[in-house]
Amino acid sequence: MFRIDPDGSSGERCPEHPTANVIEDNRIGDRICVECGLILGKSVDIEAEWRTFSQGREKTDQSRVGGAFNPLLTGSDLGTTIETLDGPNCAGELLEQSRRKVIQGSDRELIYGFSLIEKIAVGLSLSKNIRNQAENIFKAIFMKKHSIGGNMSMDAMAAASLYTACRQEGTHILYSPLCKQGKVKRLQVGKCFKIICKHLDIKVGMVTSENYIGPICQKLGLAGYIRDAALWVANMSVGINLVLGRSPNSVAAAAIYMATQASSQDQHRPRVDIADAAGVHENTLRCAYRKMYVKAEQLFPPGFHFVTPIEELPLY
Repeated sequence: MFRIDPDGSSGERCPEHPTANVIEDNRIGDRICVECGLILGKSVDIEAEWRTFSQGREKTDQSRVGGAFNPLLTGSDLGTTIETLDGPNCAGELLEQSRRKVIQGSDRELIYGFSLIEKIAVGLSLSKNIRNQAENIFKAIFMKKHSIGGNMSMDAMAAASLYTACRQEGTHILYSPLCKQGKVKRLQVGKCFKIICKHLDIKVGMVTSENYIGPICQKLGLAGYIRDAALWVANMSVGINLVLGRSPNSVAAAAIYMATQASSQDQHRPRVDIADAAGVHENTLRCAYRKMYVKAEQLFPPGFHFVTPIEELPLY
């Protein structure tokens, strides 16, 4: 294969024929003057080193031989299989057979789990570091799956691994969007999360209502002063033991509901929407709100502008 360099963009010219064209012979890697045949130097072929001939022979790009090395896979795609086949398509058939044999059964499941993690992480806009950490957690718990026992689906394991990685990295996500992206039930994710922490000896910090209020307010499109007021209400409720035994997300939902009800009409949100954003049942929010309503006058921050007076707040 020859390539002509008529304008001398490579910077090389024949000393005897400065105006002559220079050609590149990619077969032997020489740069040659077309007038006298003088070899001016060597050229480097920047094209693909070899081509693939798998089932995608009709594809426009056949210049790669596989994905990048993945240290999390046990086979690592480094196996070699030697076979013989006859026929015009023997090269493609050999390559396809070798690919099927190199990828071990466990690697197929790992690849499927990694694809689930990638899909959920992209949907939640999570960082690459969290994805990598989740893949390591997924592989670790997958390798112990048979010794642990229990019925853990791949979808639940992937979602729980991602949730664990978020907790380790200090990124707090709600169960509801995680389960929606992963198409898995919250109870399954919670069960897998507990198993992961127990059998992999992973320590994560306690989740408080503060970790939920920011994401919930952002999801509901609430103003910053509502978020700040809800944080104050939730902390005061916990401080004076009004919500003992209540989950952090239910306390966060009740605090947001109370703050919105005391504010202007444009900040009001239906109770069911707040409960759904927090990942709790509406009745759970109502029960937490009732406990907080008893001491409502002590819960709001100093200087809070009440559009609705405390005595006119809904009872539940």
